[in-house]
Amino acid sequence: MKNIPLLQPDGNTPFDIARHGAAVGAARVNAGSILNELILGLEECNIAINEWADAEPSSDPGEEANMLAAEVIKERDRINTAIEEIARVMAVLFEAEA
Repeated sequence: MKNIPLLQPDGNTPFDIARHGAAVGAARVNAGSILNELILGLEECNIAINEWADAEPSSDPGEEANMLAAEVIKERDRINTAIEEIARVMAVLFEAEA
């Protein structure tokens, strides 16, 4: 992992080390923010899917509702993939578990 530039300061002066610490901190905040946004999107998808699944079985939701539900399921799958990927990157770069 030593060849990852984010993990090493540019130099060994206090300024270089502080600048590196600030960059790593900013990267952690950005990654955490992105992860949080993905989780919120996942929750929204799950709410929509649950509402669709809990609809009255006697009522036909219609083709448009079924297409929307299919799109939400696809979006949920994309979000899950993105969460897994950012968690993998965070584990490598920050030695953190997401």
